[in-house]
Amino acid sequence: GHAPVEERFEEIVDGGPRARRMVFRRGARSVLSYSWIERRGGFFDEWFRQAAALDRSPFVRPAHMLAIRLTTPLGAGTSGIEAAEERIRRAWRKLAPELGGYAPIRPGVGPAVSGRPSHA
Repeated sequence: GHAPVEERFEEIVDGGPRARRMVFRRGARSVLSYSWIERRGGFFDEWFRQAAALDRSPFVRPAHMLAIRLTTPLGAGTSGIEAAEERIRRAWRKLAPELGGYAPIRPGVGPAVSGRPSHA
């Protein structure tokens, strides 16, 4: 598999989701990857939901949590990093508007998604 080379947490776009940004390498090939979870409460909220079995009750969350990962090849040098970052931002701008109603638990109910980008 790929070995992690770099890791930090940052927003993909201003006001966007806070994501885990990682660079992975395998041989001469490197990739840039951002990953995060949408529709997740804090640690206490999620622990309480699990302990109280709320997702098996009438108080079920309106939509599933979503684990999202955007990955792209990473070229050499600064220009390769900038190009990879732009591909990730472009992918997020296309993906974000589609997530609002994606994977509802109850039909017709879809929560807002954090950090929807402006289409500038």
